[in-house]
Amino acid sequence: MRLAGDSQFWLGHFKDAAAEYQSYLDRNKTGLVADAVRRSLAYCLESNHQFKEAAVLYEGLVGKLERESSAEFLYAAARCYRQLRQSGEADQRLKRLLDEFGETSYADRARVLRAELAAAPR
Repeated sequence: MRLAGDSQFWLGHFKDAAAEYQSYLDRNKTGLVADAVRRSLAYCLESNHQFKEAAVLYEGLVGKLERESSAEFLYAAARCYRQLRQSGEADQRLKRLLDEFGETSYADRARVLRAELAAAPR
């Protein structure tokens, strides 16, 4: 199911990919592979413009894997909130990224995106 989901994702069939990922998660709720599938599902939902659902999944993964991935998830959640035009929510995720994971490769990206959000007309 996970491989089928990945195949559908790379073909751009996001709805089918999400269904495969969800089928996997219905049967396997915990563990490292389940968290990896949640990551894939979050990217799938974001690609399908389901930004709120993707942001929730991304945030739920913070702290589950290594620090670099946690920073990735917070940045991705901020990206989703930006798409939803919720700049304040996006900025909160970026601030958390900098506060908790400021040594990761996502820190500079977070600083740039925070500056873009601050400079954007409201």
